[in-house]
Amino acid sequence: MGLVLLLAGVTLLALPGAARRLGQRLQPAEWARLSLISLVVGAVAAEAALVLMAAPTALRAAGVHMLAAACERVLRPLTPGGPGTAWASTAAAILVPALAAVGAVRARRTQRHSHIEPWLGRHASRGDHDLVVLPTATPLAVAVGGAHPQIVISEGLEEALSPGELEAVLRHEAAHLTHSHHRYLLCAGAVDQAFGWIPFARRSTKVLRVALERWADEAAAGTAPGPRAEVRSALLEVTRALVDPALATFSAAETLIERLDALDGTPPRPSILHRAAVYCPYLASGAAVVVALGFWVGQAQAVVAMAGRCPA
Repeated sequence: MGLVLLLAGVTLLALPGAARRLGQRLQPAEWARLSLISLVVGAVAAEAALVLMAAPTALRAAGVHMLAAACERVLRPLTPGGPGTAWASTAAAILVPALAAVGAVRARRTQRHSHIEPWLGRHASRGDHDLVVLPTATPLAVAVGGAHPQIVISEGLEEALSPGELEAVLRHEAAHLTHSHHRYLLCAGAVDQAFGWIPFARRSTKVLRVALERWADEAAAGTAPGPRAEVRSALLEVTRALVDPALATFSAAETLIERLDALDGTPPRPSILHRAAVYCPYLASGAAVVVALGFWVGQAQAVVAMAGRCPA
C-alpha cells in the first residue's frame, strides 16, 4: 500500500503538466485551483508514502524495537524492497519536507524583500493596496502580496503604454492581490524546491504559474472585445523584465504565448464532457490516496495494539 500511495502522489504531481492542453480549456481560475490542489495533495501523499516505507527501520534506529517489530509484522507486506529501500525512504522522508520548507521560506523572503519602502518612488493609495511607481525606464509591473499589498510599476511602463493599456495592467495586478496569488506561488516554490529535480513536477508548477497569469488576464479583460484587446496589446508592448518566479509579474516571457492566444479569443466555456475528461484522472488518483491512507490508518491502529505483544 505504501507503493500505491507513492505512485498516486507522483501521479498527482505530474498531472497538471500532463493535462495542460485539456486544462487550458477550463476557466483559468478553476484550472489554477485544480493544479494547486493536485500539487499539494500529491506532495503530501508522496511524503506520507516515504514515511510509511521508512517507519520500521527508523523506529529500530531510534531504539523503539517493540514498535518497530510490530510495524514490520503489519507493514512488511505493504513495503517493497529491503533495508536499502527502507534507508533510502528514510533519507527522502527527511529531505523532502526540509527542501519544501527551504523553497517556501525563499519564496516568502523574495516576496517580503520586494515590498517597496515609502521613500522610494511615487506612492498612491488604490483601493485596498498601494500603487508604487519606480523611477526606472525598464517596463515593469509586479504584484507584491502580504500584509501591505502593493502594485509596483515603473515610469518606463507608463511611457510605453496608452492610458487604457496601463489601466488594464493595473487591473491585472489587482486581480493577483484580490485572489491571493502570492500564496499559490509560495506553494509552487515549495514544490519546486522539494521535487523540482523531477522534470514533470517542474512542468506542473510552471502550468500553475501560467494559469495564475491567465486568471488575472481574464479578470482584467472580461468578455468585451475592447478590454481584451487592451490587455493583449499591453502584453505585446511590454518588454520582459527579469523578475523572480516567486512574484506575480505581468510580462513573464514563459507565459506570453499562451496568454496572447487566450486573449485573442473569448473566455473558455468548457462542456460537461470536457470537464469530466479533465477531472477523471484527478479523482482517480485522489481516490487512490484516500484508500491508501485509510488502509494505513487501520494498519497503524493494529501496530499500536500489537506493540506490547511483539518481541524486541
